[in-house]
Amino acid sequence: MLSAYDKTYSRSVNQMILIDPKGQIIDNDCNIFESINGKQIDTIHPFFESLVTLMDKKNQEYHFGCVNLNVKDKNYIVDLTFKTFEDDVNALIIIHDLTSQYNTYQTVAQLRNKTKVQSEIISYENELILRKEAFKDSFITNFSHEIRTPISTIGGTTELLENANLTQTQLYSLKVIKSTNERLKHMVNDILDLSKIETGYLSIVENETNLMEELQTIANIYTKKCELKGLTLNCEIDEDCPKYLVTDKFKLAQIFGNLFGNAIKFTNSGTIALQVKVVKKNTKMVTLEFLVSDTGIGIEKDKIDFIFDSFYQITNKQTNKGAGLGLAIVKRIVEALNGEISASSTIEKGSSFKIILPFKISQNHTVETISIQHPERVKDYEHRVLIGETFKKDQIEISRILNDSGKYYTFVVDNGDDVINQLHRSKFDIVLLNLRLPTMDGFDVTRYIRYSELPELSDIPIIGISDNPSEKEEAYCLKRRMNDYTGKPHNKKSLLKKMEDILQKK
Repeated sequence: MLSAYDKTYSRSVNQMILIDPKGQIIDNDCNIFESINGKQIDTIHPFFESLVTLMDKKNQEYHFGCVNLNVKDKNYIVDLTFKTFEDDVNALIIIHDLTSQYNTYQTVAQLRNKTKVQSEIISYENELILRKEAFKDSFITNFSHEIRTPISTIGGTTELLENANLTQTQLYSLKVIKSTNERLKHMVNDILDLSKIETGYLSIVENETNLMEELQTIANIYTKKCELKGLTLNCEIDEDCPKYLVTDKFKLAQIFGNLFGNAIKFTNSGTIALQVKVVKKNTKMVTLEFLVSDTGIGIEKDKIDFIFDSFYQITNKQTNKGAGLGLAIVKRIVEALNGEISASSTIEKGSSFKIILPFKISQNHTVETISIQHPERVKDYEHRVLIGETFKKDQIEISRILNDSGKYYTFVVDNGDDVINQLHRSKFDIVLLNLRLPTMDGFDVTRYIRYSELPELSDIPIIGISDNPSEKEEAYCLKRRMNDYTGKPHNKKSLLKKMEDILQKK
């Protein structure tokens, strides 16, 4: 079958592998790998794992330079081209083997200057690793962002169907869909978080936080999950612990959500516990120790050192439905918050995770609250506005500007997921989005809205809000199909004018 491609792509130094749309090798003239016809391309070497996902894009050519292939303890240095076609469902991998040239260069260089060669080899290998890592990180990030839109669509549709007149059988099937989608969403979020961490894009958004309130909210969520499994959740918080701290509450929720989730999954009877102690404290700073423990199946001693590694899963009789990323992400978030995490465990007795975190103590905590607008008075307002804003002081400021105008009924949420949920629950005339929203940022939420199959969602006007406004960012927001853009601090006259102009056009 390769003969059809020979004239165009074959050279004396080239080797080719032909694969079908499912990634199965249907023909090859490759000397690097032996007896590979009929095998899946991603099984012959890890580098090929991501290539199959590129087959959906027709008539494209992807080039990878200086790829290091280790096959049966032999190293090959190759240039690799992945080619898809307009009218051909198959794809072609063209391999240009540069191993001999590389070896010749290495030998000559060693004769000239051994020290220089060693330096060049190290630099070359580092560059090779960086290229592979850059490709991997770019692929993971783009793929994760793209897949969130259909996942959110499924979630929103199930919420709408829950309010429909369904039979018990239909409700059960809907519950299965919702549960499966939540697991998929959790895994994709983990992959995206890990990608952000590894590429240096993990952002910590510090804000004044009522720690007691946040811990109580988390405890309430997981108390219900414990009750479903017949477990008890206990919380014990040091009385000397400050109430108001400066931290990223969403990152804290992610840490304890993963730890509580694991504890519940691997505990069949008994107790899940959270203890919070003050390690040291002064007028400006406090260091707290958080201890999450359970009475579960435990972790073997020879595996305890690996549980924070990415994609590591403990093999035991307990069903594990995760991707093995939860604890790896927890460790990296804790480190990003300048903290430490450690674990201890005894088989059949349980596990404990200790976290030490430093916090700034809030000196002038906000006591002002957002005025509540009663739902029965919605008809008194001309327009309904959904505000997605992380920071409490900005939530209050925007709400006051809009409320004082007498035209706008406002509903405030503090993360991207809740923006999506509210859009499916209620009708809004316009959305104000902070670009740095947690869980799903302003750009992700905009992508979801614009690609929604529901007209009432896809056409809703959006104003992006920036913490650090610039002309370049404004142009980018408009290119991403936001209707307008505004920055902080908020200008009352300008914001109201932008909203009025948009709503008049609509």
